[in-house]
Parts: sequence; C-alpha cells; structure tokens
Amino acid sequence: MDLDYFLKELEQKGIHNDEIQADRALKYLNITRDTGEFLRVLVRATRASKILEIGTSNGYSTLWLASSIPPAGTVTTIEYSDRKTKEALSNFERVGLANKIALLQGDSKREYRRLSVITACNQGSKLLPAEACRRKAKK
Repeated sequence: MDLDYFLKELEQKGIHNDEIQADRALKYLNITRDTGEFLRVLVRATRASKILEIGTSNGYSTLWLASSIPPAGTVTTIEYSDRKTKEALSNFERVGLANKIALLQGDSKREYRRLSVITACNQGSKLLPAEACRRKAKK
C-alpha cells in the first residue's frame, strides 16, 4: 500500500475518531500532518537510525518516523492500550514497515526503564532526550 495515501487515510480516521469520542483514552490524539512532515525532515537531517517514541496510539506518528530512518534503523515505540497496540501493529504491517518498528505494550515508565538508555545513547539514538543520557552517565 502507498504510504502517503495510507497516512492521509489514518489522518482522516484520527480526526473523525477524536471528534466523536468523549473518552480521552479512546481518542487517537495524532500529530498533525505538518508535524509529521517536520519529524521526517528532522529525522533525515540528524541521520537518526534509532528512535524511541512514547505513546504509539494507532501508529500514525510512528509511520512518519519509520519511513524516515535508514533501512537498518529501528523505531521503538511504547503503547499502554492493548486495543491501540493491536491496531498500530496492523497498520505497520499494512504498509510494510513492521520490520523497522519494535512495538512494546505496557506502562511507558516501566517499559522505558527496561530499555537500556546508555545503549540507546551509545548506538546513535539521536532523538532520545539528551538529559536521559547525561543522567544515566553520571551514575
């Protein structure tokens, strides 16, 4: 499936969903297309190959990130909602980017702690907050 077409489809689905959902937990709260385009430019300009995303939702922003990294790159993304995790995984598979995405389901604080921040910093995660790397290195 064509990625740009699919991103437009997900964008419209997210807007519609968020308009009709009263429960915040059921909203997608996707980034805007402009933000997705900005992320694409940022990822390419920094040559990021490993990215950590907290809050996957339906995978809209994850797809922007994964489509911007080099072929051997990886986006690790964390989502709490089981329903959203399943939907995101389906979306990743539909556009053929599932092989570039590591989707973790669970509490973001717990999952973040499980990830090795030092390893991520040393292996080129350019979008991981620098403060997290400094804090871990001082210990």
